[in-house]
Amino acid sequence: MITELKITKGTTLKPAGIILYSRSGLGKTTMLGDFIKNAKNGLLFQCGEDGLSDLDPGWTKDLPYYSEILGEGSSLNELANNWIKFKEDILKFLMVGEHNLTHVGFDNFDNLINNNLDAYIVQEYYKGNIKEANAWGGQKLKEMYSEMALIVKAFEYLQAKRNMSIFLTIHAQPVNFRDPSVPDYKKWSFAIPVREDYNLRYLLINWSSVTMFGTLEVDVDGKKATGNARVLKTTEDASWEAKCRYKIPESIQFDYNTFKQAVEASKKG
Repeated sequence: MITELKITKGTTLKPAGIILYSRSGLGKTTMLGDFIKNAKNGLLFQCGEDGLSDLDPGWTKDLPYYSEILGEGSSLNELANNWIKFKEDILKFLMVGEHNLTHVGFDNFDNLINNNLDAYIVQEYYKGNIKEANAWGGQKLKEMYSEMALIVKAFEYLQAKRNMSIFLTIHAQPVNFRDPSVPDYKKWSFAIPVREDYNLRYLLINWSSVTMFGTLEVDVDGKKATGNARVLKTTEDASWEAKCRYKIPESIQFDYNTFKQAVEASKKG
């Protein structure tokens, strides 16, 4: 029986879990790269596509990144095997390997979910039969959710036991949202599949310390939309999903240094 409650004050912030999602071409990879370059020991992983080849070589020359592109594959079997490689080789090394990494980033992480995790589930549960996998009324998404829950547990281990901050970039797309008080409507969210009772988006958002939507600040005058300022939205809105455990402005410049300064200011109270 407990006879005394131990009481303390104050907390220590765990390393961050950051998600940035936006449409292509707004600067997700550049912001992730600045996160890695500003770290004591950082490493960037590209997922499914080479997002660095289109960037300024002068900027990338100081960027430490894994030489292989995670998740590449031209067949169902290759895609599935590369999910296993990500899970059993890359994540396992980060969790228990000998390294001094403090920050890791996964660029275009949705590619791993949409291509490799999907292929792995089809191979593992449906013997490679894509038609059968898609015919079970969302059962495949339940199995994808269970697998992603293990990845989130691995991320939490990296934060708690290896003191590592993690940054994911994800493509954005308009998705249908259900609200009991109003008719269904569309808002910006992650470009990954969901099932209402096994929602991959919410799984990742709930894990994150910060989920930001990158967009253009647009002014509408009559029928004409103008404006090209890139901004980060850090607070949930009817038009986009977002979340932030730090006390930073609802809208900030789409720039890593601006974000970093806002977070540091919030920690000082």
